[in-house]
Amino acid sequence: MAGEDAVEQDEPAGDDGGALAVVAASAQDGEALHRVLSGGGYRARIVADGASVLDEVLEAGPDILLVDLPTALAHVDLLPGILLRHPALATLPVILLLPVDWTGETPESLGRAVSDVVFLPVRPAELLHRSSAAIARRRRHLAQRASAGHLREDMRGISADIRATNDPAVMVDALLPGVGRALGAHHVALQVFDDGRVAAHGSSWTDTAGGARAVLAAPGREHQEDALPLALALWEESATATFSTGSGAGPDGGTGSGAGPDGGNAPAPDWLRKSIAGACTVHGVVAAMGEGDTPFGLLWIMSEEQPQAFSGVAGALTQHVLGNLAHGLIQAQLIARQQQAVRKLEALNRARIDFVGTVNHELRTPLASIAGYLEMILDGVGGDLPPEAHTMLQAVERNTAKLSGLVEDISARSSQESDAPGRGPGDLVHLLSDVPLEEP
Repeated sequence: MAGEDAVEQDEPAGDDGGALAVVAASAQDGEALHRVLSGGGYRARIVADGASVLDEVLEAGPDILLVDLPTALAHVDLLPGILLRHPALATLPVILLLPVDWTGETPESLGRAVSDVVFLPVRPAELLHRSSAAIARRRRHLAQRASAGHLREDMRGISADIRATNDPAVMVDALLPGVGRALGAHHVALQVFDDGRVAAHGSSWTDTAGGARAVLAAPGREHQEDALPLALALWEESATATFSTGSGAGPDGGTGSGAGPDGGNAPAPDWLRKSIAGACTVHGVVAAMGEGDTPFGLLWIMSEEQPQAFSGVAGALTQHVLGNLAHGLIQAQLIARQQQAVRKLEALNRARIDFVGTVNHELRTPLASIAGYLEMILDGVGGDLPPEAHTMLQAVERNTAKLSGLVEDISARSSQESDAPGRGPGDLVHLLSDVPLEEP
């Protein structure tokens, strides 16, 4: 087993802090490699029996594996299954030890698992350098994966907060500080253009916890015309751009003929330059926001003095959050318009009811008076009437009765609508609890 064929020696930590190396090689090569690694500050475990390599790696959890060609070839067919069962081994740096006269080709599956190659007999300085470089690459890779995982969780939380509300102000309040803290930025600004789908908006956030920083002014509606070409270009390419207010930038803050290495590839906006007034140098990344074929906003992510770190993962996650914000703002605008339309309809309905009430009141009294006097005249209170006049007054009486009936119908309908219960949210569970259940 692993313990029977392995020799472990703990040496004082060197430049790699006592990194553990497992060496699978012949006894002679293993002894030489042990001396080199120990001299470089590594803890070395030598596996003389190739069959014990996997057990030793799984038990020891080394920082690097050095394996000679015979041992590697003996395990190459098992490699896919091993990685499937133990995916963590896929990130383990593997240095393949080849004979100095080797001229053959290694199997493709083995080549994918190998990080580097060193020829035997080894040169100590080369082996230590390549081992340190491989371990450093792995540590950076693991750190980047961990950082990406944390960033993904932070961005997922921001998206959840945006989706949980229909209030644009709450969405923006979730986005700006959330993105700023997740990306370690000093300033974040949102610029929403005057678009038929959304309302124009400008806001900014500054991290004041990390030091005395001046709060940036938010971009205004007057800056839309200058920003729109940049938004269109970024949206078309599904890309982000960097910018800087530093002296390395060209006359317009971008990458014109006078742009230096720190000038970025987008112009620094005028509202930013006016806001900082030369007090500091601001570097940043800008991304477009929109939906469909056209954008309707920009997100500016900025840091003072040092360029804003922005990896491909950060870019993809930021674009995803902006997509959620764009959808939320559009939905909020639609809801606001619907609510406005409902309020207008309600106002019109109230005006109609008031009008009907006024008409009923203003018509009912004179109609009652007309009907009363007609009845008296037809009854001969004012004297006998000629037959022709009596016939005409009877027609007036009939039409007066029809008009009175119409007014009464309108009044009754208006009363029914006024007395009807208002429509609104209901408790469905409570309503269903009152429904009797039918026995099976």
